[in-house]
Amino acid sequence: MTKNGIEVVENYCGSMGEPGKILKALMLIAKWKARAPKKGKHRFTPVNALTRVLKYSGLPEKVQQELLIVISNDGWDSLSVSKKMGDKHYRTILALRRAVEQAVTMSPESGTQLLIDALKPMMSNRFGKSEKLIIVRDFSNIKSAVRNRRAWADLVIKKLPTTYYKTGIELTTCHGAKGREWQYVFLINVVEGEFPFYFNKDNVKLDEERRLLYVAASRASKKLFIVESPVHKFIYTRGRQKYDANLDSESTFITDYGSQMKVVN
Repeated sequence: MTKNGIEVVENYCGSMGEPGKILKALMLIAKWKARAPKKGKHRFTPVNALTRVLKYSGLPEKVQQELLIVISNDGWDSLSVSKKMGDKHYRTILALRRAVEQAVTMSPESGTQLLIDALKPMMSNRFGKSEKLIIVRDFSNIKSAVRNRRAWADLVIKKLPTTYYKTGIELTTCHGAKGREWQYVFLINVVEGEFPFYFNKDNVKLDEERRLLYVAASRASKKLFIVESPVHKFIYTRGRQKYDANLDSESTFITDYGSQMKVVN
């Protein structure tokens, strides 16, 4: 979305990038299958891609290892599980196998959409509604990147984008910022009751939040902005409104470092 002419990108925790990686793994398998001999046994080569897909499918590790051996020797068409594994696993694996088989007969763009449709049931219980919207956006970005490719052989899978990225402002959680870096970082709602959260009273939880603040604050390579941005909210306990709160007091996490900070009004 765009705010005052500035591109704003919304992001969540790191695990949300996994569906995009699974899609790229399936695309790599489709690319291999499109070039594989039409008849006879032929050794399956994108083993790492297959390993990622099988792990994400939720199959028991022993079954994953067995399937890796079978498929590595006999090809993608040998991918199957017994209904004894459970209806969910059976349908998932069957859908993925058929999607790859059909995708190679289509253009990369149409085939990618087919792989996306096969992947969606695997996400049903892993993410909430808002998170799914972000994942679908990332899927669309990958699909757009292959729009002008005429054949699977033309794709360089590793160069395809995994997540949406543009120059601008990226909105992310503190957890989602782990391991990443930006030139400028803005931490918002750093007020008592929000950061630290008003329900976290014991020292263990407060220490966890303090470490989380450090993680977020250390993402900046040039400049860090800590914004109080007071909030007003209704606080509930066990489903009942407890009190109407104006959260505008300076966070206790910040006071120890006040002398080293520059205040901008």
